[in-house]
Amino acid sequence: MPYLQDMAYAHTLPLIQFLSFAFIFESKPNFCMLPITQPDPAPITRHLRAMFGSRLLIAAVHHLHVFDELSNGPLSITELRNRLQLSERPAMVLFPALCAMELLAYDDAGRLYSTELGRYVTSSEVPNLSGYIGLEQADPG
Repeated sequence: MPYLQDMAYAHTLPLIQFLSFAFIFESKPNFCMLPITQPDPAPITRHLRAMFGSRLLIAAVHHLHVFDELSNGPLSITELRNRLQLSERPAMVLFPALCAMELLAYDDAGRLYSTELGRYVTSSEVPNLSGYIGLEQADPG
């Protein structure tokens, strides 16, 4: 089952399944022995991650101006961090998330650059979606 590592008690699921099956089998001796399937919790974690992803995108576009910083060309991680005044930990959360969204990528020299898709959230590009993303920037959560 995908994303079991996201569940706090994922290691107890086999025991729970066994105990559930044992109870059903013991209470109904003629019960057909079919495996008990658990619902997949992946949609829940995808929705949760989507919310965090949208918050990261809003922060990158309107609060940190990541894409505007990269509009003149690729930058090293350190140089981009310094320009954005980000410490290492937040940068190592933000940059991979933006790469996963296919908005940023690394060039052969290991520098970050805006992808074709990322240009749609650069304020100097026409057209861009910065204003649309900005509708959510004041939302407290």
